[in-house]
Amino acid sequence: MKKNGKRTIAAAIAVMLVMACALFALAACDETSTLGTKDERSDPAYVEFGMFPQTVKADDVTVDESSADANGWYLGSDGARYAKVTAAPHGSCAFSTGAAVESGKTYYFKVEPIRWQVLSDADGTMFLLADRVLANMAYDADNSDYAESDIRAWLNGDFLTAAFNDDESADILVTEVDNSAASTGFADNDNVSENTNDKIFLPSRAEMTSTAYYFLKDDGPDRFRERSVSDYAKATGAYAHPEKSADSTQDYYGNGWWWLRSPIDLRDNVACAVHVNGIVRYGSADYVSLAYIGVVPALRVHSSAI
Repeated sequence: MKKNGKRTIAAAIAVMLVMACALFALAACDETSTLGTKDERSDPAYVEFGMFPQTVKADDVTVDESSADANGWYLGSDGARYAKVTAAPHGSCAFSTGAAVESGKTYYFKVEPIRWQVLSDADGTMFLLADRVLANMAYDADNSDYAESDIRAWLNGDFLTAAFNDDESADILVTEVDNSAASTGFADNDNVSENTNDKIFLPSRAEMTSTAYYFLKDDGPDRFRERSVSDYAKATGAYAHPEKSADSTQDYYGNGWWWLRSPIDLRDNVACAVHVNGIVRYGSADYVSLAYIGVVPALRVHSSAI
């Protein structure tokens, strides 16, 4: 009896060890487990590159309106450049100072270095995504064809010219932007456009759910997809979440919605967007003509330029 009892215990232990090893192997193979939850991943790296209006002017700074540069930005008494905006906010919102954004009031916004989240850095090339909503505009007047969209034209026209000097622009790589059905996250998508060759582009749904870039692989909430809205973008009409939460872990105050380049598969006038809590939206709510949805540019640049 004792010998049989020992054999039974030994067999049970062996089974437990086998099960433990199997569970460990499954965890090691699961991408989400490897990366951990949204709060367990290491914070990404950030770099600064280019300049764009972002923070509302401090009260003790004066602006010389006779000193406009090629972008129409003025020289401030602190030596920085400032963009002038007559505010047209989307609903109730406040600047980073806590002051409410007043519709029809004139403000000045400091032109500051753009901060980028480093999605990858390999083979001498960095893939970068802006760390905040820098601007807002409609994707297009009526169609989600990214190649022909107004937002693509703006990114590679006015934004590129304003945000980067000649040397910086030369360091930005021309990327063959994948606009296939696979990039949209749908098996079939009749609304995709041809691939484009761009210096500046919107990220795709596939890129924003890629574990290679440290995002969660599903469309659910992800703090690394959340983006706060700059003061400048609030004044020009970007939506910014107006409510503070008692639960600091669920506080999306000041976060915005922002466009992805990916059209949805059911309609030709709707594109995917990221919500205030990092959810990737791909329903039928984000019509391309909505001008309050934000712009978070992406680009690839020579690592040596940073």
